[in-house]
Amino acid sequence: NIDFRHPVEIGRIRVTAENLKDWRLYYQSASDVFPRLSAYNNPSVIVNNEIILLTTLNATKIRITPNSDVKNLHVEVFACSSFVAETTTTGTPCVLSEWSAWSPCSRTCGIGFKTRTRNGSSSKSCTEAQLIEHQSCSDRRCECLLDEAFYVRIFNKKPVGDKEIGYVDTYSNGTTQARNIIYVNDTVDQGTMIRTRDSCHIVHCTADGLKLSDNQCLTTTTTTAPITNTTRCTVQQFDSSPLKVNNGQCTSRDSFPRERCSGQCESDSMRQCTCCSVGETYVQSVVFDCFANGSPTVTEQKTVQIRRIKSCNCNVCSGGIISKN
Repeated sequence: NIDFRHPVEIGRIRVTAENLKDWRLYYQSASDVFPRLSAYNNPSVIVNNEIILLTTLNATKIRITPNSDVKNLHVEVFACSSFVAETTTTGTPCVLSEWSAWSPCSRTCGIGFKTRTRNGSSSKSCTEAQLIEHQSCSDRRCECLLDEAFYVRIFNKKPVGDKEIGYVDTYSNGTTQARNIIYVNDTVDQGTMIRTRDSCHIVHCTADGLKLSDNQCLTTTTTTAPITNTTRCTVQQFDSSPLKVNNGQCTSRDSFPRERCSGQCESDSMRQCTCCSVGETYVQSVVFDCFANGSPTVTEQKTVQIRRIKSCNCNVCSGGIISKN
């Protein structure tokens, strides 16, 4: 194998050896997303000891494979490179020091980055890529505290009684396996999705804190009878884009819309209201491309089960009151 420090444009290759009968040429192009060796001329045997290419061959590596009984193999490559050599015009080389220790992670939780540096003997001959290096890091997953202020933000009142905020469902084989109740001052891990006790909000714990969905419940005011609204409770879809899971390490090949239940519901009494909330759900298999073994370039295919909304229903709101004028 012959490796080039930078991509080159090869115009001619000459091969000499004792008992040389034929040889093949393989090359790796700088434009390949995933580096691999390709056979030149698919992969015809070359019988002459020299080839002159009508169109230059862009390559970062070449491999010569002659017949097995050759001796004293010698290869000459005639090529050009558009990259500037890493020395100054005076010939001063870039002499590098040892790397420093890694800096602390840029985030105390979730995915951030850390940096290390080193010095060069000459600022003119050393590139930035030689002097500084970045690496992703994640010391721990983020956590979110659901405190009393967050309770007030959702329910517009201070907590009383058991101070229940909502619940977290866990699933197994497409069915609900367990339901965990979340109370004021509980802490949840990043990635947790909480549905509030009145089914009006969905709360996501993210690396940037708690994210609250729009209010999916609408309370109407009436004097004598419930009002029938034209915008009915239904599944709404918006902002179609590829899905990301596993802290952004996996991206779906297809785009999917965000979904929520929204719309108005009729009230069935003077003292009770109904809210638009999730009815039936279903599980869909989605193909994702995931970075393999921490590599920033190599991906592998994985199939992930995601849960989607099938229907929305008007259910009784917890604590919802219709006022009477």
